[in-house]
Amino acid sequence: MDWERYDHSGIQFRADGWICRVLNIVREQFHRAVPAHSHGAGSYELHYIPSGRGTVMLNGTARALSRGMLYVTGPGVVHEQWSDPQDPMAEDCLYLHFEQAPLSQPGAGDARADSLTARFLRQQVWLGQDQEQLDPLFTRLFTELRDRRPGFEVQGETLIRQILIGAVRNYAGAQASQPENKPGYKIVVVSRPESPDRSAGRAGSGTGTGSGSGTQAGTAAAPALPPRLDPANEQILLMEECFLYEYDKLTLADLSRRLGRSERQTQRLIRQQYGQSFRDMKQAARLSAARVLLQSTQLSIAEIADRVGYTSSEHFSAAFRQANGQSARAFRRSFKASAPIARSAAPESEQRVTVGQTTVAQPTDGQATDGQTTAAQTTVAQATAAQPTDTQTTEAKPTGR
Repeated sequence: MDWERYDHSGIQFRADGWICRVLNIVREQFHRAVPAHSHGAGSYELHYIPSGRGTVMLNGTARALSRGMLYVTGPGVVHEQWSDPQDPMAEDCLYLHFEQAPLSQPGAGDARADSLTARFLRQQVWLGQDQEQLDPLFTRLFTELRDRRPGFEVQGETLIRQILIGAVRNYAGAQASQPENKPGYKIVVVSRPESPDRSAGRAGSGTGTGSGSGTQAGTAAAPALPPRLDPANEQILLMEECFLYEYDKLTLADLSRRLGRSERQTQRLIRQQYGQSFRDMKQAARLSAARVLLQSTQLSIAEIADRVGYTSSEHFSAAFRQANGQSARAFRRSFKASAPIARSAAPESEQRVTVGQTTVAQPTDGQATDGQTTAAQTTVAQATAAQPTDTQTTEAKPTGR
């Protein structure tokens, strides 16, 4: 199956004083490129590669993907990806949103800095070889959602908890071989506002996915509070999906119909959320997809123009030059010259990866990147200085694949 997707699964659970909502779950065999995009505060994606090969760009830095790899993208991390056409990549993806539980709920004050959930949320970006056997967990999760046998919601929740535990254990395993004081490493902890009520509740023990003593237990702050979801966020998610997957043919009339709004209301909503018009958003998505195709395929300029929805290669070329400051051909030549997938001149046992504005050591055996970006401070413009992008995000709004 090339595509299996479950939106709004209804699965949600409390974990260490946080509420985790599962917004969508996707399994896909990639025969297409995913344009650059990022997520709002409190939103995380887990990407597991069960087969095939491909490339992911994390904040402008290219990394090779292969079977058994996991990468996690949190708030503000700009990422795009494409498959090796000779060995198309498959991906299992969880899109999650975390918010702190209301104080009226039992255990709401348990969002401790050393809890498992807090450690997961602090890791804004991670890429490495899975050492925790996540493949059978994802396979079972899709089986449960597909068959919908009695109790599948409980089984789904249990499996997602296990996947989160596996992710944090992957982080810890990688960090064990990469000391925090090693040159080039930087741990960024996001502080959260303190209040007397919540401060008093910190001493409680979590009852969610688990807890443990982290490397910075007792000194690190819990992650910043993400906003609570409201009905409008569902429409933001729908808009993001449309611009991400349907940029080639999306019309304002169609989007308005799906949102249940008039065209004028839809334009106003887009302007409020992104500071752009529908036309600008659509063009940005098209050109982002075009950049991926220029990097990852041998398609001609005319073929790329047609694939991303332009009626003529001349119109596409003019738009691309205006947005990127160079022609599509020059962009492709510069990308090839930079050889982003090739390893650097660093020793074979260690490569260096730039994540946002932090440079970290990257072992060649697929260990983790410890560099992190701060959800409240990272914007697309800051995160992609190495590679211009037209995509814009609004920090307080979750955007998903």
